[in-house]
This record gives sequence, structure tokens and C-alpha cells, in this order.
Amino acid sequence: MSCDIRIACENAQFAAPEIKLGWIGGGGMAAHLSHSIGASNAAMMLMTGDPISAERALQWNLVSEVVPLAGLLPRARALASVIASRAPIAAETAKLNLKAAVSMPIEKAIEYERDLQTICFATADAAEGRLAFREKRQPVFHRR
Repeated sequence: MSCDIRIACENAQFAAPEIKLGWIGGGGMAAHLSHSIGASNAAMMLMTGDPISAERALQWNLVSEVVPLAGLLPRARALASVIASRAPIAAETAKLNLKAAVSMPIEKAIEYERDLQTICFATADAAEGRLAFREKRQPVFHRR
């Protein structure tokens, strides 16, 4: 539940089985599940402990994609490669922005997003991105 992007292979199963053992999960499981899949679907998982399939997880937005088992690692590596090719400061602030978007009231989240955007605009990487766009080439970012 703490992954930013969740990809599953088609035979994966997901569960919150702790109730079957007499306790409940920790680490924010209920909060993360309810934010990701809605309160009713979270209740189904948390209160039954029964597993759901990868297809159901996709329908409920618990995962972003379902791929064949053989394609799981290549897909994860491809996504990681794309993200790593982006401006590092922008990628980090995008992650902070996403966390704020789900945890703050909307007005505060928008204000926070503006602050993060201002920080990004002031970086050398943003200047490089604008220049690369003008020159119709791929940018080369240096984490500055």
C-alpha cells in the first residue's frame, strides 16, 4: 500500500488477512485502502480477510496495471526508467504533491502545489527543460 505505482501480475492476489488471526493490520492499512479503493471495498477486504484477484484489484483501483507474470519485472523496470529520465527535483516534488493532494484539504493542497511549482520553476533543470523544448530535443537534467 505504500508504493506510489502498483503493478500486479495476472495471478497475484491481495488481502488484509489479519482479521482471520484475531487482529487488524497496521501501518495505515485501513487509511491507505480506503483512500485507494473506497470505504466499502476496503471494508470488504478488512472485515473478511479474503483475498481478491489482480483483476478485481485493477477494477477497484488498488493496482494501476495487470500484466503477465513474465512481463512484470520488465514493465516495472520500464516505468522506473521513464521516471528516472525525468527531472529529479520535479519527480520528487510531484511525489510530495501527490501525498499532499490526498492528505490535505483541497485549498491547502492547491496552495502547497503552487509552492512546489515555484520551487521547480526556479531550478536549472526547469530552464533546461524549457530550452530543450524550444530546441526540439530531449532535456539533460542535472538535479539542479
